[in-house]
Amino acid sequence: MDILKLKEFLEKNNIKPTYQRLQILKLFETEKSHLTADEIYMKLALENPSLSKATIYNTLSIFTEHDLLNELVISKGESRYDIAKGFHGHFVCKKCKGIYDFDVELPDLEVKELEGFEITVKNLTYYGVCANCKAVQSVDGVNDM
Repeated sequence: MDILKLKEFLEKNNIKPTYQRLQILKLFETEKSHLTADEIYMKLALENPSLSKATIYNTLSIFTEHDLLNELVISKGESRYDIAKGFHGHFVCKKCKGIYDFDVELPDLEVKELEGFEITVKNLTYYGVCANCKAVQSVDGVNDM
């Protein structure tokens, strides 16, 4: 998406399209990965030396409040973010720490015990060993699962 479309997108979502916000959103559009605030800072600080970590954290907070990004708490003290592209699940590899998206049908997640509750966030995260790590593990003859 070009900068003008990103600007319109932010305005449509009632977010002031500052230069820093546009750069952060553009990064998520191009990276297509699950970034941490530190990774965002490292990727953008070289081209924008005035960028602060506080700006990144504030922007991530605004974007998650407006459902533009999903916040994933994968482990203690580590939040990762991905672009909100409809409901989907995540698989986290215990070996390489890779995060993989997968599609999920919402009706599969209906829980009768929560009728009458107001659910504001749904997350589905699986943990295990990804196919690549499993293949390397098999080749090495190591099985520590």
